Amino acid sequence: MGMSQALSSASSLGDWRLLFVAARPDRAVTADDVNRVAKTYFQRPNRTVGMYVPVTEPQRLAIPAARRSPRS
Repeated sequence: MGMSQALSSASSLGDWRLLFVAARPDRAVTADDVNRVAKTYFQRPNRTVGMYVPVTEPQRLAIPAARRSPRS
């Protein structure tokens, strides 16, 4: 479904092959490019860090069943 939507969008711009032309510049991105941009924008005052702390037993919240209103 995603591919059909993408092809349809490209067709609405004039030619279905535009989908593949537009994708080509992404191939020029290198690991060095990604690291350079990360160092530029992901600085200590401009980031949020999450930490995963595993536990032996899951701690789930008990949610009571919703009550139905009398009008239903």
